[in-house]
Amino acid sequence: MTLRSRLITMAALMLGVCLIFIGNNIYGLHRLSHLQDEGVQSFQEAAQVQRAVGMSAALYQVIADAVINHNLAASDKEWADTKAEAQKQLAEVQTLAQSAQAKAAASTAQTALNQYLDLYEKSYRPLLSSEPMDFEAIRKVDGQIDGIRDTLEHNLNIVSTELNQTAVESDHEFDSTQKQMMATSIIISLVAVLVVSILLFYTGRAIFSLLGGEPAVAASVAKEIAAGNLAVQVPLGGSDRASLLANMAEMRQQLHAWVTHLAQASRTLVTAGQSLTNVASAVSSAAEEQSNASSAMAATVQQLTVSINHVSTSAEQTAQSARAAGEQARIGAEQVESVVTEIDAVSQSAQTAAQYVRELGDNSERIAGIVHVIKEIAGQTNLLALNAAIEAARAGDAGRGFAVVADEVRKLAEKTASATVEITEMINMNQQSTDSAVREIANNTDRVTSATGRANEAGAGMGVVRNSSRELMEHIGVISGALREQAEASNQLAVNIERIANGASDGSRRAAEVPAAVAEINRISGELDKMIADFRL
Repeated sequence: MTLRSRLITMAALMLGVCLIFIGNNIYGLHRLSHLQDEGVQSFQEAAQVQRAVGMSAALYQVIADAVINHNLAASDKEWADTKAEAQKQLAEVQTLAQSAQAKAAASTAQTALNQYLDLYEKSYRPLLSSEPMDFEAIRKVDGQIDGIRDTLEHNLNIVSTELNQTAVESDHEFDSTQKQMMATSIIISLVAVLVVSILLFYTGRAIFSLLGGEPAVAASVAKEIAAGNLAVQVPLGGSDRASLLANMAEMRQQLHAWVTHLAQASRTLVTAGQSLTNVASAVSSAAEEQSNASSAMAATVQQLTVSINHVSTSAEQTAQSARAAGEQARIGAEQVESVVTEIDAVSQSAQTAAQYVRELGDNSERIAGIVHVIKEIAGQTNLLALNAAIEAARAGDAGRGFAVVADEVRKLAEKTASATVEITEMINMNQQSTDSAVREIANNTDRVTSATGRANEAGAGMGVVRNSSRELMEHIGVISGALREQAEASNQLAVNIERIANGASDGSRRAAEVPAAVAEINRISGELDKMIADFRL
């Protein structure tokens, strides 16, 4: 365990003991305060019960004043006030009772108070108002009141005694807790002193073990080493190899070895500086030649990059033109598809119209058949009307009215026959028009079908053009991407060559600075020798 961990542990234990001590005192004080509050409350409650006992005497005093003074109006007012206060006191006593015995006594006291009040108001008070007063009856009721009063006060004293006992017990527990808290505090204090003493002993022992000796000896050795005296002797114990003094002895030996090697390295550094000056001159000449060659190569690569950028720009323009052509082909194909859709709709409408016209022709033929039937019916009706007129003429005057009706029917039949002839002619004309319309619609349908085929062929051609434009645009995109990559590679090559040229120029410049650096190294080596001379080996 390290010294720091030991100190932290000691501080933590001391803090823990202090916290335990403080916590015990806080708990004890809180407990004492609680017990004191309980005792005070119990005494106050007992005093309150005694005040309730006093209310019994106050009620009796009101009765005595009423008997002696015979001022019933004043006595009634005083009785009402005292009664209200007594009932209030008894209600509070009910809440103060805790044990079963106290609760039973409080309940009995409440019953006795009610009997006390009822006996006065229902028996004693009417006797005081009677003329003349019946003193014998008053003495009898007064004896009953005394008995009830004794019961009331006895039960209230039971409750008061219990509360006083609780207060005494709280006081005893307060004293016991106070003594226990003092004993616990003394024990904790003794334990704290013992623990701190043990920790201080072991901590001091650990500090001495970590130092390896007296702190003054360690400070003296550290001061000598800091002053550069590496020949100082560090006193060590026989088995102490992990203490501060042991580590300081090892540090002295390491510093002695390092300073010796450092002196040798300083002398070697001066010799190497002279050789470095010669090499720097040769490097400077070679770097100058490399810088010139790199500059010429960079100019050539720059011209190549410009040419590649021109070709890439032309490829981009061609790709844009192909993209525009493909877009126009797409728009044309969409328009052709729209036209084909409209033509299909027109063809469908024409076929529907032809169907309607054919149905119209069929309906005209059926109407012609119906008209023919009507014509036959009109002929039969005309014949029947003629026969009826002949029969009416034979009947003479008796059939004259019937002859008039038969003549009207014949005229109606003739009009019907004439109308059927006109309808037949109109139907024939409609059938001729219908046949012409069907033939014309059929011709238009054929032309629409032919136009649809040509439009589909045009749409297919537009699709081929669009696909060809897309393929051309993809090829141009590949070529343009390759040209961009080539341009980027050329630019990167130019940058790298420029870096090489800059590096060569920088190398030449730095090589020219080497002699000055070597001179600085020689100066530092001289200062290092002076510093090494300060150490006593």
